[in-house]
Amino acid sequence: MSQHTPAFFRWPGWGNLRFALALGLAQSLLFAITYGGADWFAHRHTYRVGVHLDADLAIPLVPAMAIAYLSLMPLLWMAPFVLHTRRELLAYVVALAATTVIAGFFFLVLPAADAFEPPDDKMLGAFAPFYHTATMLALRHNYLPSLHVAFTTISVLAYSTRAGLLAKSVLGAWGVLIVASTLLTHQHYSLDVVSGLVLGWGAVHLVYRRGVGRGDTALAQTPLASPSRSPGQPV
Repeated sequence: MSQHTPAFFRWPGWGNLRFALALGLAQSLLFAITYGGADWFAHRHTYRVGVHLDADLAIPLVPAMAIAYLSLMPLLWMAPFVLHTRRELLAYVVALAATTVIAGFFFLVLPAADAFEPPDDKMLGAFAPFYHTATMLALRHNYLPSLHVAFTTISVLAYSTRAGLLAKSVLGAWGVLIVASTLLTHQHYSLDVVSGLVLGWGAVHLVYRRGVGRGDTALAQTPLASPSRSPGQPV
């Protein structure tokens, strides 16, 4: 092979890690203002929209799936270790930001009502801490579209451009597990999941790919800019 293909998961270097951290902090601030603000506003009025279907009420609660639900966080944190160019990182965070703003609009106009009774700790068993953490992060009125699903979709599709068959299989299984967890922990309903998938897919094709360069396969193999290194120095 004439050109070395970078490893899927690798150390990005301190400079690029700081770049990713700055982007992540900016997105986190936007998320906190948009997501938290929409829920705060919903608490100040009584208008609610039922976004669940009758079939959603038959979905069982599986407390153990709260661990899968929370695994979205390490999936997001992987970005600088998988996306090897600053252009990819910037496009990735812009895609997350775009979905955050779009979803925030729907949260404001469609504040959802809870359809499930909160479970007690006896029902949750050993998974109670994980479930309560998931519920605390999800808040109570931001349902449709599911940002949890949208962020998962963006991450899996973006990372897959760097992945071989094995890594793509792992990413796909992880993504399916997270998406399923939003239903099996009763944090979301089926319409939230579908709309989250559509939102995430759209963000990848309309924002991420355009930001990276649609069809630019050479970029997907280009490492982040860094000082020159000796041939034997690890990357």
